[in-house]
Amino acid sequence: MFATFMHTVPAPVRLMLAIAITVGITVLMVKVTHERLVAFSARDHEDKEAREALIEAGDKDVPPLPPETYNLANRVLGLTGTGFVFLLAFTLGNFWGASSDARTATQAEVADWARATSLARTIDGGEALRGALEAYRASVVGEQWTLLEEADAVAASKVQRRVSEQVSDAVFALEPAAKESPQWAQLTAAVDDMLDQARDRIDAVPNPSAPGVISLIFVLAITNLAMAAVFQPARLGPNLFLMGLMAAITAVMLFVLVEAANPYVGAVAVTPQGF
Repeated sequence: MFATFMHTVPAPVRLMLAIAITVGITVLMVKVTHERLVAFSARDHEDKEAREALIEAGDKDVPPLPPETYNLANRVLGLTGTGFVFLLAFTLGNFWGASSDARTATQAEVADWARATSLARTIDGGEALRGALEAYRASVVGEQWTLLEEADAVAASKVQRRVSEQVSDAVFALEPAAKESPQWAQLTAAVDDMLDQARDRIDAVPNPSAPGVISLIFVLAITNLAMAAVFQPARLGPNLFLMGLMAAITAVMLFVLVEAANPYVGAVAVTPQGF
């Protein structure tokens, strides 16, 4: 129900909600924990000053201090930041490639369907084939597209296989009477191309591992924000501003990732408009 509601909300509103929620939570947590985080960060300096005081007092057996915490924190921040950016770029590249493939396949499928329908009108006895092509169009718009939006490639493939068989059966039934027609070769080629493009359209649906990869990227993004807030504190005003800015950038990047995840859902979704 929530997903359906979010699909009806315009993309700019969804983006503003994502930024507002991410920035709001980040700024609130930084403000609430600021004093404790500053005190935690200051312990390295306090330990250093205490050791220097012992040395000045003549204590020769003062053990050395470990390196300051922010040195290790910077290493961890570099790891989480690199992992986040690398996985984000790689995953976005795959999603954008799938979206381009889906758009190209759908446009070609529409063109092939229209060509096959037009050619079927020129062949005597082509009424059954025209009916099968109309049932194919209705299936794409009425059944398959909902399944594509839900990323259910298995169910969409089953529906596509059923209507493909209907079209193929109509072609085979028409062949004895129409194979001598000048348009027959063009018709069969258009039907074959249409069915091939349909397979490519369904193959563009994100695979089952996509939610896991997106979840991992979310975890890395939140970890990166948390590490920066805990181990890189600053004065309250600049801290709130900079952490809010970092949270806003992170929210935008995650929003783009989610929008691009399924080529049939989102602000620039592929639609069956041509059908």
